[in-house]
Amino acid sequence: MGRYVPKVGLGKFGDFGLWGVGIKHELKQYIPVLSRVPVLNISLMGGYTKMNSGANLSFTPDDLGVTVSNPPSPDTWKNQRMDLGVSNWTVNLLVSADLPIIAVYGGAGVSSSKTALKLKGNYPIPSLNETTAQVEVNPMADPIDISIEGKDGGITKPRLNAGFKLKLGLLHINFDYIYANYSVATAGFGISFR
Repeated sequence: MGRYVPKVGLGKFGDFGLWGVGIKHELKQYIPVLSRVPVLNISLMGGYTKMNSGANLSFTPDDLGVTVSNPPSPDTWKNQRMDLGVSNWTVNLLVSADLPIIAVYGGAGVSSSKTALKLKGNYPIPSLNETTAQVEVNPMADPIDISIEGKDGGITKPRLNAGFKLKLGLLHINFDYIYANYSVATAGFGISFR
């Protein structure tokens, strides 16, 4: 399995890129009793995805809406950018029953996510000069550089999922629920020509 979105420029706004790899292997062949059950599937799956996105910013002292006594050169603010990077890996044991009208599945595993947010460049920081009672602006370089973790401080979490797919001729309707660090429910439909 693979996915790839080359780094795509979004004009003056920034850029976006993504890549990922994965592998899924059927395990039923190693369990003789289960290999005789035609509708049952058991697989081990692993995957990794990395996404990077960047936004070009333009925040100047004029955006503060105050009169500044010491305006720095406009070139001071030309290097502003926000970068967001997200990476995730997951390993899961998947079980499914594939019947003529419905497929039901579930899985259990672990996943780990890392998110990094950086605000790069110089940004105007206003302060009041107590001697002159005037607002002054000083540049602050690279004010944000954080890693985002789970609510308990960890990044590796258990992961459970369950779902089904109704096969109604050409129309397929699916529902999936994932319980992980962030729980997600999805529903959808598709058309299959098989």
